[in-house]
Amino acid sequence: MRFRRRQIDPKTGRTRVEELREIQIGSDIYAKMEKLVEEGVDTGTVISALLEAAESVVPKIKADLDRSAPRMLREHRRIDRKFHRRVHKLWGSPLDALYKVYVCAEELGQNLRALHENEGDATTEALASLHSRACLVVREIHSLLSNGFPMAAESRARTLHETAVIATVIGFQYDEPNAADVAVRYLRHDIADLARDYRAAAAAGKNVDPSEMKSIEDELD
Repeated sequence: MRFRRRQIDPKTGRTRVEELREIQIGSDIYAKMEKLVEEGVDTGTVISALLEAAESVVPKIKADLDRSAPRMLREHRRIDRKFHRRVHKLWGSPLDALYKVYVCAEELGQNLRALHENEGDATTEALASLHSRACLVVREIHSLLSNGFPMAAESRARTLHETAVIATVIGFQYDEPNAADVAVRYLRHDIADLARDYRAAAAAGKNVDPSEMKSIEDELD
C-alpha cells in the first residue's frame, strides 16, 4: 500500500497522494480549508465551508465512479472468485458438513409440518416458527463463513443459540398445564414491543391516540 501511494503514475507524473491533493479534491477542499484555518475562523465556519466544498465535488466523483465502475466490478468479482476458491480449499469440508446439517433440519421441519398441519395449537405454531427461524440463521452463518466474515457468523451463531434456548423452554413444557399459555405469550410478545414504542412516542411529546394506547396497554396486561 505504501509503495502504491508513492509510485508515480506515468500518465500524470504524480503520485496518488499528489493527485488527490492537487487534482481530484485539493482545489475544492484542501486549499479552502487551509485558507480558513490560516485566517483563524471559527470551527462552525470551517465545517460549513467543508460541507459546501464536499458537495461541489460530488458530480466529479460520481462521473469518475460511473466511468471506472465496470472495470472495478469485474476486478472485484475476480478477486471474490479467487477468495472463494481459497476458502473452499481450506474449509470446504466443514462448510459442506454444516450445509448438510441445515438440509437435514429443513427437511425435518417440512416433514413435521406435514404431520401436524391440522394441529393449530399455540405450542406447535411457536415451535414451527422457531424452527424456521433457526434454519434461516444457519443459512446466514454458512453464507457469512463462506464469504470470509467469521465474526459476523459468530454473532449469528449466538442468535441461533438464543433461538434454541427459547424452543427448548417452550418444548419441554409441552405436557405441562401452562404450556399453551407460555407459547401464546411468546407468539403475542410483539404487543410488548408495540407498547414500548407507544410509550416512547408519548414520552417524546408526540401525538398519540389515547384510546389506541389504552387498547394496547390492556392487551399487554
